[in-house]
Amino acid sequence: RTPEEEILAGIWAEVLGAARVGIHDDFFALGGHSLLATRVVSRIRAVLGAELPLRALFESPTVAGLAETVRASRGEVAPPVVPVPRDGPLPLSFSQQRLWFLDRMEPVNAHHNIVFALRLEGELDADVLERSLAEIVGRHEALRTVFRQGDGEAVQVILPGDGFRLEREDLSALPAGEREAAMRARAEGELRRPTDLGAGPLFRATLLRLAADEHVLV
Repeated sequence: RTPEEEILAGIWAEVLGAARVGIHDDFFALGGHSLLATRVVSRIRAVLGAELPLRALFESPTVAGLAETVRASRGEVAPPVVPVPRDGPLPLSFSQQRLWFLDRMEPVNAHHNIVFALRLEGELDADVLERSLAEIVGRHEALRTVFRQGDGEAVQVILPGDGFRLEREDLSALPAGEREAAMRARAEGELRRPTDLGAGPLFRATLLRLAADEHVLV
């Protein structure tokens, strides 16, 4: 085995949880899939310093074949990630197009909502929490991008970064036995609350106060 083949075989064994990997074994026949392939490419970048696209593993699914690809890619540098020019309409990505198409079939629905509830215990400064979330929204355009009909096709519209507000609701006045049920009902209400892809916001946050030292962030 070449040094590259030895290292790659070790990476595959680690990722696949296999005791031994032969240089001609097929990655996918051994139980590999796209998520594990992503881990392999990441480990190759870290251990061998080679920048490989994910498709390289699909095109060369054996250690021997991938080792050749690694040797050929040595010294290549991945192109830098740069901002997309803002001097024209921004087309939707494939996944955004799919989301837009489904939304047009049934506008303003809650089908694509993903809701998380995080319990926070201890002293909490709600104003600082709001400013922290607002900073995240301001830094990440994906959290404030909406889809609107342009000249014959849908385009991305990035909203200003200063519009985030943390919704707040105080449940602490309820009897102790009712607070948990009220919190769960409120979280489930957020799950069913429609999202307007054309108006936004696509990222919302609500802080539920159960007690002075207990909150739930939805």
